[in-house]
Amino acid sequence: HALSKSEQDQFSVPKQEEVANLLGYCLESVPPNTPPVEVYMADLYAAMGHIYRVTKQVTHRVEHSRLIMGIGMDCRRKQLVTAKDNFVDEDPNWMLWAFELMQRYNLEMGDSLEQRILSTLRTDPEMVDMDSASQALSQILACRGKIYPIVEAMAELGVLGWLLPEFEALMNLIPYDPSHDHTVGQHTLYIVQNLEELLTLTGDEETTTMRTLYSELPHPEQLMMAVFLHDAGKAHPGRAHS
Repeated sequence: HALSKSEQDQFSVPKQEEVANLLGYCLESVPPNTPPVEVYMADLYAAMGHIYRVTKQVTHRVEHSRLIMGIGMDCRRKQLVTAKDNFVDEDPNWMLWAFELMQRYNLEMGDSLEQRILSTLRTDPEMVDMDSASQALSQILACRGKIYPIVEAMAELGVLGWLLPEFEALMNLIPYDPSHDHTVGQHTLYIVQNLEELLTLTGDEETTTMRTLYSELPHPEQLMMAVFLHDAGKAHPGRAHS
């Protein structure tokens, strides 16, 4: 890098010889009948191997150590868990912030956090700050390519239904019509999954057009909200659900 004054991904033989000479590898400093560059490269590979092992150990320790995420939550072994102290749950929106952290940092949910969410929901908590909740949900729904696993977990635990009561009524609703093979709520979640899969699908012109449209939407969270509410009327039999 220093010799070329730019980032180089290839260490060519001429460069190897030039660097070896600069670092003092010469005929007088190496065993007889051994090219200096050969000794230099042997030393280099040994050093690079050591650097790789140390880097891998450091990375592993960082990934599996306690990382303080704030609001009473930690990351341990790539799982989001409740901290043993200083957990603040006066505002039930912390449940949404937890899912946002999971999505942002690709974390799994730890058992302690799952149990804390379930115990919180059993108290039927009152929404304290709707603006904050709306902002958190919008951020989750705007993160294209990482939406479905998060909203699926939110729906499974009941957080999504707590936030959107209109959706909660659909989770166990099975309409007797040919367009639904699952509950209306699961049907809705599968729509989210199918939209997300558009980002990686290849195929005919129609598929390409839909993928382009979805990837270029300035506010994908608005489309996702429409998905969650498009069948909400089906919870009210005897009325046109539209």
